[in-house]
Amino acid sequence: MNLFDTQQIIGSLSQHMAIWIGMTLFFTMVAAIFPAVHGQKIFRKDYLTDLALFFVGAVFYSQAFIIMLHGVVAISTFYYNESVIAAHMKDGTPALRALPFWAQGILYLVISDFILYWLHRWYHSASLWRWHKLHHSATEMDWLTMARFHPFNLLLYSTFVSVVMTLVGFDPAMLVWLAPANLIYSAFVHANWDLEFPRPLNYILASPIFHRWHHTHTKEGGNSNFAPTFPVLDVLFGTYYHPVAGSKPVNLGLDNPKQNLWW
Repeated sequence: MNLFDTQQIIGSLSQHMAIWIGMTLFFTMVAAIFPAVHGQKIFRKDYLTDLALFFVGAVFYSQAFIIMLHGVVAISTFYYNESVIAAHMKDGTPALRALPFWAQGILYLVISDFILYWLHRWYHSASLWRWHKLHHSATEMDWLTMARFHPFNLLLYSTFVSVVMTLVGFDPAMLVWLAPANLIYSAFVHANWDLEFPRPLNYILASPIFHRWHHTHTKEGGNSNFAPTFPVLDVLFGTYYHPVAGSKPVNLGLDNPKQNLWW
């Protein structure tokens, strides 16, 4: 992986273009049949902003990943022999690489979701909220809301975790497969889709209604449901919220919408 590799950037943008077209067609159909919010327009408020961030984020993520990974490797040379680092980057952690690919995938998802859960809670603290409030400014949600992130939020969240999981020593192909899968699942939980899973599946996998509660005002349950994929983490750490089966959140967005969203 090389920094500012034109072919790589074009490839990332092309992949995101295909995802945008596919997601738009699929989730528009779903929202027409099973909407969480009836009558919400396809080109709803701030749609163009989220669309721009969707494509900017594609380039930012790939370039930030390369810079952060190379930076960590460079710092490591002060403490480890370069041949040891090179061998680790090539061969990974033997115990992990010995596992079947599917087992590595499950382990990768569980560990990364655990880290993301705690990072997400940190972003809801006073010290990092300024970088996360942009994401919560959406008063109308659909799948594209998943792209509404401040660059710093992207850096110290999904990019950071991808670097950590790479350095842990998983098969590099894991990121190739799971990065698009995580993108698609994030789109799914942000979709305008009246879908929640029955028990006990609702404690295992996040649904659009589960995550929609996270985007409500604080007094309505907004400071809850932090897990990106596995709500069992919210159950274990006391942040799971779903008042009554079949109920849906009403007021989305910030408690105080009149604030600078970028600082």
